[in-house]
Amino acid sequence: MVSTFGWAEILAEALADREQGRPHSRANARLLAHTFERVFRWRRFHQARGQVPEFTSSQSTDFADLTAWCDVEARTENLLIL
Repeated sequence: MVSTFGWAEILAEALADREQGRPHSRANARLLAHTFERVFRWRRFHQARGQVPEFTSSQSTDFADLTAWCDVEARTENLLIL
């Protein structure tokens, strides 16, 4: 997961925003979407299909389907709106 996007960059921006008293920034929303939200959606994705998440490989078509379904950048926008 770390290699698929600028994890260090998102984390650094989120930490800087929090230090500046801005916990509801875009960087913090992206951080949330890429961590807790993604794990939660990973489990929901598999439960809906009657599958066990631990048995899914990053090489499988299920993983590609999850990535498209999860759409963390769109979720970031939704978190910011909320």
